[in-house]
Amino acid sequence: MQVLWNLKIVVIALLYQCPPFNRSLSRRQWLGAALLVVGSAVADLSQWKVASSDGVSNTGGTGGLILLAAGLILASVAAVSCEYAYKVLGHCRFTLHSF
Repeated sequence: MQVLWNLKIVVIALLYQCPPFNRSLSRRQWLGAALLVVGSAVADLSQWKVASSDGVSNTGGTGGLILLAAGLILASVAAVSCEYAYKVLGHCRFTLHSF
């Protein structure tokens, strides 16, 4: 499951394509993201349905994947929102944002 957390990079790349950023990635960057997805999936497949010595699943099953997907999306949206706030809305000093 830890390996799948690397997919946050791909989710952030997809979010950057939306307004207000409208950034487009080059083919090489998309190829790198695709390699990351394939590598993460292959590495995680070896852990799927593997149980520990006391019989507990290491992956958490389907519920674990759903929670992981929700965490990925929330963390990615938070990262992009934070960058938007600092770069686009950052025309006033940081001290004014903290109060």
